[in-house]
Amino acid sequence: MSKTWSVSDGPRPPSADRIRVGVADAAVTDDGSTIVTSGLGSCVGIALYDGSGVGGLLHAMLPEAPESIDKPAKYVDSGLDLLVNRMTDLGAKRASLKGKLTGGSSMLDLGGETPVGEKNVEAAMNRLDAANVEVVAEETGGNIGRSVAFTPATGHLRVKRVDEEVHEI
Repeated sequence: MSKTWSVSDGPRPPSADRIRVGVADAAVTDDGSTIVTSGLGSCVGIALYDGSGVGGLLHAMLPEAPESIDKPAKYVDSGLDLLVNRMTDLGAKRASLKGKLTGGSSMLDLGGETPVGEKNVEAAMNRLDAANVEVVAEETGGNIGRSVAFTPATGHLRVKRVDEEVHEI
């Protein structure tokens, strides 16, 4: 039986439609659905899949969760843990996970310290490396927003940048 899970809705009935992931949100599915998110500026979109049809997408705002976590999907570290655990609940094999990373733009120069987008990308790469998840594609940085559509069944991730046509990574 196919299943879908998202932070914002909890369990959902199977659907061949799109699953919407908002900011500080995540979803996993094994039913062939496409998972979409928009508004990836300094946030990062982390798509994971294992080749069996199970996959998920995280839209994280900040690199590290505080001690008291209000919303795990808001942060790269706790959000990735949540995403991987939900995927394994649906039958994904940790050893087979592959990742694709988008976002992490420098949308606003506040001067001085490293932009949040760069911190998010660095946190995602470090966390994925520590979890032995191979990053097979990346489209990060710059100073422009992105929207993505991820199809876990195929591993295809379409990226729409505000300044360009749609392309796939």
